[in-house]
Amino acid sequence: CERLRAAVADTPIMLGCGLALGVTVSFGVACFVAGEDRTGLIGRADEALYRAKKGGRDQVQIAP
Repeated sequence: CERLRAAVADTPIMLGCGLALGVTVSFGVACFVAGEDRTGLIGRADEALYRAKKGGRDQVQIAP
């Protein structure tokens, strides 16, 4: 995710009018824990994503 985040940040989007638009992304990452259902996994990844957004965006946060 970090490599993808950096690649997006380093690649401006060229608009038809000639302007370059900088874009960033944030990711929340969670690893599957034995016995966890997909709702729990997605919930933990979602919480990590919101931490990334709250922390200033353009970053990767790992769920505990």
